[in-house]
Amino acid sequence: MEKVGYDQSVVAVASVMGKLEPDRGEVKMLLERTELLIREGQEEAFSAAMKDQGVGKLASVPGVMSVAVGRGVENPGKFMLLIEWENMDAHAAYNKAPVCGEIRALIGRFSRGGSMEHFQMA
Repeated sequence: MEKVGYDQSVVAVASVMGKLEPDRGEVKMLLERTELLIREGQEEAFSAAMKDQGVGKLASVPGVMSVAVGRGVENPGKFMLLIEWENMDAHAAYNKAPVCGEIRALIGRFSRGGSMEHFQMA
């Protein structure tokens, strides 16, 4: 796992070796993009919690290929969480696993909202 910090931003990247499942000659991967709005004054604590706990937990989930967390430059109270999944089945299994609740609880301690989107990558 490689962790790189840039000034006030924390970018944590965890690369996990895994198989991609070809589908008719194409690689089908799912990219999850989550924007998190963090409570004022909690940004540093959130960044540390994700660096120390969140990224490692997510990276250890079966089907996770990579995890990245970054902090907004123009808006330092906004964070971006990117998770690359092998496929939708891996993501669905995670949603039913106890670790999903642990991650949601970790983020929930600091979050004041946000949005999430999923993208099928070819």
